[in-house]
Amino acid sequence: DLKEIKNERDNDRKKKARRNESGLTKKQQEKADRYNTIQELKRLGYTQKAVSKTLNISVETVKRNWIEK
Repeated sequence: DLKEIKNERDNDRKKKARRNESGLTKKQQEKADRYNTIQELKRLGYTQKAVSKTLNISVETVKRNWIEK
């Protein structure tokens, strides 16, 4: 039915609008940026606790992102 097709097209358009040029949602991009920042600070010799304080995030979050993927 035409209404279903229109709704499907509209939903597809909205899904595409939520993603950036890399195909990531805002939340996924934030996680990727945080991971990259943690890895850079790790390379600079920061400890997990120092990274946590610098980025104002929990030590557990740093630990989750400490191991390179």
